[in-house]
Amino acid sequence: MILFVLHLNPLLYYLDERLQRLSAHETQPKTTMIAYADVSILVTSQEDVRSVRDAIVYYEKATGNALNVVKSIALAVGT
Repeated sequence: MILFVLHLNPLLYYLDERLQRLSAHETQPKTTMIAYADVSILVTSQEDVRSVRDAIVYYEKATGNALNVVKSIALAVGT
């Protein structure tokens, strides 16, 4: 598991630097993603969606890993 975390960290760092942050309440820290055994990426704009897509393509080319599209889902919430 630690090897997976270390391998995934550059992607998470890359996304954290580029995505708009959001929070449920003003006093809570803002976040862009949640990562444990799976990764949930929270986006607020079409630009962020493009950033995530570009980051995944770059990550796949750099590491040889591939996103499993069968196990992936995108969920639009709100307007």
